[in-house]
Amino acid sequence: MTNAETASLPAAENALDLKGKSLLVLSSASPSKRHLFQRLKALGLRVTLISPENSWATRCADAALTANTADQAEVFSKVEEYLKTTTLDGALTFWENAV
Repeated sequence: MTNAETASLPAAENALDLKGKSLLVLSSASPSKRHLFQRLKALGLRVTLISPENSWATRCADAALTANTADQAEVFSKVEEYLKTTTLDGALTFWENAV
């Protein structure tokens, strides 16, 4: 299945209800992963991106935090500050160096 086909799949009627849930994505992957961000949005997730700089993925996110993802203390500090005003339901990354 191609990236475009994956992004255009309808959300399963009886799948976990993710609509309105908030997800923290650590670091933006290469543009070849755009379909993953599109799928997250199609499932109704609110995406917060934390990455070292603005990128193509920033435009796909509902919110963006800037932090050096190689600096664990900086990432935790930014997330803790963000959590004072919002909630997150989960986190994921597509880049193992971000964790």
